[in-house]
Amino acid sequence: MGTYDDREQPEAERFGSRLTQLRESRGWTQGELSRRSGIARSRLSRIERGLRLPRFFELLALREALALGLEELVFEETAADAVLRELTHRLAPLLAPDEAAGMTKILRLLLRGIEGDRVAGASRP
Repeated sequence: MGTYDDREQPEAERFGSRLTQLRESRGWTQGELSRRSGIARSRLSRIERGLRLPRFFELLALREALALGLEELVFEETAADAVLRELTHRLAPLLAPDEAAGMTKILRLLLRGIEGDRVAGASRP
């Protein structure tokens, strides 16, 4: 398989770094992630070093192995995401499932609004 377009290089490096961070945060070796995902260790090594982008079926296998949503696997957590995760974790046991889902949506909208205000404020003269 050939190499990817030069425009994909930064994305491959970013994803590789993210995958390494996720794997190491669990105390796993590449061999352990390989065993859990069914992806060859050599292929994982190339992905983590930013030499290859994962194929879609590999993303799904990594998502399953790491017990993450696809979005969590692909995108780095922002400060707002961390706050949302913590609030949801603390409040969800106190609410019915449908209330917890609604609360999460409301919090996400509020946090995005706060982040948007910060970006807009930074660009004001």
